[in-house]
Amino acid sequence: MRKKLEILLIIILSTILMFLLPIFIYTFMQKPQSKFVIAGLEKVYNSKDKTIDDLCRDYYELSYYYKENNIEYYRKIVLNKMFSNFWTGIFISDINDNYKKEIIYYKDGKYYESDTDKEREDLNKMMRPYFQNDIFSYDEFEVEDEVDDFGPPPVPSLYAKYKDNKSFNDYFSKIGGVTNENEDIIIDAEYQNDDKEPITSRGYFKLYLEREHEKLDESCLLKDY
Repeated sequence: MRKKLEILLIIILSTILMFLLPIFIYTFMQKPQSKFVIAGLEKVYNSKDKTIDDLCRDYYELSYYYKENNIEYYRKIVLNKMFSNFWTGIFISDINDNYKKEIIYYKDGKYYESDTDKEREDLNKMMRPYFQNDIFSYDEFEVEDEVDDFGPPPVPSLYAKYKDNKSFNDYFSKIGGVTNENEDIIIDAEYQNDDKEPITSRGYFKLYLEREHEKLDESCLLKDY
C-alpha cells in the first residue's frame, strides 16, 4: 500500500512539475521582446522622407478605419513590386458598406490610375504611408506586459500604450476626422530581422494602432533590416 502511495505521489509531483516548468522558463529565462521590437520600429520610423521603394523589399500594405458623424470609413492599399520604383496593386474603399475596388500603381512616391496613368492626388493624400507621418522613439511606448507570438516561427512582438497622440491625430485629421484626440492609443506590433528560410520570413514589420474610432494597420517586407 505504501509503495502504491509513493508511486501515486511521484506521478502527481511529475504532473505538477511538467505544468510549472514552462511557466518558470518563460517567466525567468525568456528575454523581454519589447525593447527589441521598439528598436526595430525606431529603424523603420526614423525619417519622414522615405518612400515605399526606399523602405520595402517587394510588398507593402496600409489600411485604416475611422468613424465620423456615424459614418464608417475603411480604406486599404496593397502593393507588390514589379521592378525598381514601380509597384502594382489595389485600392479598396468601403464607406458604410459601399464597397469599391480599383487597380492602381505606385511610382516614384506617387499613386496612379492603372488604366489612364493619371496621378491619383486623392490617394497621395488619403493613403500616405504612416512611416512618412511619424518618427518613433523609445519613450513614446508604455509597455505593460511582455508578449510573444510563438509562431511558427516565433516572432518578437510588442503590446503597449502609444503616447504620441499628436502624430496620430495629425494623420487622421488630414484624411477625415478625430473623434477623441486625448483617448489612449494601443499599439500591437511585430518586427523580424532574421535571415530565415523561406525568404518571406526575412525582415518585416507589422504595426497596428488602435483606439475606439480610429484604427490603422501598416506592414511591409523590409529592404534593409
